[in-house]
Amino acid sequence: MHMPKPITIQGCLMGDCGGHAHSTIQPHPQLPTWAPGRHQLLETTSRPASAPGKSKIFQHRFLSSPLGPLKLPTQSTVTIQAPPAETSMCGQLLLQDSGTVDLRNASSRFCTLSIGRPLDEVIVLRVEFSSLNCKNRDYLQLSNRRMMMRKCHSLSNYTLTTRTNFLIVRQGRVSHGNGIRFSYHSQKNTKMSHHGAESCDMQLFGPSGQIKNPTRWPGSGNQTCRTFINVPPGSKIQIQAVSARPVSDDDDADVSTFILIRDVDIMQTTWFQGGSLFQWRSFGSSVEMEFHGDYLNHEGSFQAEYSVI
Repeated sequence: MHMPKPITIQGCLMGDCGGHAHSTIQPHPQLPTWAPGRHQLLETTSRPASAPGKSKIFQHRFLSSPLGPLKLPTQSTVTIQAPPAETSMCGQLLLQDSGTVDLRNASSRFCTLSIGRPLDEVIVLRVEFSSLNCKNRDYLQLSNRRMMMRKCHSLSNYTLTTRTNFLIVRQGRVSHGNGIRFSYHSQKNTKMSHHGAESCDMQLFGPSGQIKNPTRWPGSGNQTCRTFINVPPGSKIQIQAVSARPVSDDDDADVSTFILIRDVDIMQTTWFQGGSLFQWRSFGSSVEMEFHGDYLNHEGSFQAEYSVI
C-alpha cells in the first residue's frame, strides 16, 4: 500500500495560480450535481470560463421543470464489454449506480476511469476476472482522496468498499488482451460522521458549472464546508472567481475568512484570503474547496465558475 505524500501549502492572494494546461478536452454531456442532506439538485452550465479580468456575477438557481425536478435513476445497471478504441472506457467518468466494465481489450496500455456517486454513498468494487501478468509489472491501482493502493497478485474475486463517494480505477499492462473485468455498485454510507445528512458539503460533476459557497447548518459548531469537483480522468479544472464579498468589515474577520483549494492528484493546497478574485488551474481532475470564516455564514458571499480545460 502506498500512502499519499504530505500536503504542501502555497499562498496566493490574487491573480492566476496553479498549473497551465497543455491539452484540450472536448465537452462532455451535462451532468447533475448533488448536495446530500438538503436533497437539492443544482444547475451546471456549459458556458466557458470567464476571461481573467472580466468579472460577472451569476445567479445561483434551482432547476425547475413542469415535469418536476430531475432525479438520478435509482436502479440502473450498465454492462460494457470489450469496447473498441473509439468507444473505450478509458478516460470516462461513470455516474451510474452499478455496472460491469471489461478492460481486457482496452485500447491503451494505461487505462484510467473514475466512478462518482452522491456524497452520502460509497462504492463497492469487485474484480471478477484478472489476466494481468505480474512478472511484466502489470497492475491495478485504486485511489481517491483518502487512499491509494496498487495490486496485481490475487486479484480475482478481490473486493474493495470505499470510504468516499468517488473512486479512480487505473490499469497498467504490457500485453494487449491482458486485463481485468470488474463490477461495481453503490450503497448508502453507514459510517458517516455525526453530521450525517446535515453535512454542508457539496459535490459537483460535469464539464462546467457554478460554484457557490456552502453555508453550515445552525448549531453545527466549528464545522467547515467543502465543495468537491470531479471531472473525467485526464482533464484539468479551471476556477474563475467572479464575486467574493466577505460581509464583516473587521480586519480580524478578514484574516479568518479564506478559501483553501486542494489539487487532490498532487496533494497541493493553495490559499486565497479575504475578498480577492482569482483564477486557478489544477494539474489533476479532482479538486476540493474548503471555506472558512464569513463564507460559512453568508450564502452567496462567494461565487465562481469552473470548467474543463
